[in-house]
Amino acid sequence: YKFHQNPNMIYLCGFLEPDSVLMLESTSKGLPDHKAILYLQPKDPFHELWNGVRCGPETAVEHFGVDEAYEISHLKHDLQTKYASTGYSVWYDSHDSVNDKIHSEIYDGLMTSKSDIVSVNSPTEHIQKLRIVKSAGEIELLRKAGEIASKSFQQTMKKTSLDMTEAQMESLFEHSCKMGGAQWLSFPPVVAGGERALSLHYIKNNRSFE
Repeated sequence: YKFHQNPNMIYLCGFLEPDSVLMLESTSKGLPDHKAILYLQPKDPFHELWNGVRCGPETAVEHFGVDEAYEISHLKHDLQTKYASTGYSVWYDSHDSVNDKIHSEIYDGLMTSKSDIVSVNSPTEHIQKLRIVKSAGEIELLRKAGEIASKSFQQTMKKTSLDMTEAQMESLFEHSCKMGGAQWLSFPPVVAGGERALSLHYIKNNRSFE
């Protein structure tokens, strides 16, 4: 499967690479006394030969507007030395973690026997409330996405014939979306013929139409 970045991560900093952590540090002094720190994978010529160029900490500050950037291997040590014994309140969505290694390092780094963490809460609800309010740029992107989808549905219907397969129709729709300017689809298309059309989340898309 292609990697899909956490939507909240995209919203907060726009970083799209896997195995990364965004840490927002704030003090009781309030804004603008805060810091954004990005932990990410290091540059690796061999890996990049196969999977494409990585950003690396060297250019992350410039490209993503964070205050500091370090290799992900530094995360556990930094958590232990900077935060575990200083009375911080932690906001971390532990229930929706999909990276067991990073999740373990965060807990090992903060929840030690010497930890002085005041509380641990999920930030998801607060971030979702922020995301409800759209900027002018976001509204324009939403309108553009709606236009691309609408035109793609129309183009797909015009080119559909009974001798096509579900997979071919899916390809038509995806091709139209991406040619219209979409980077990716927001969900896998449901292309179902016959009784399969009654399945709400049918995504096999591997049969002929009946």
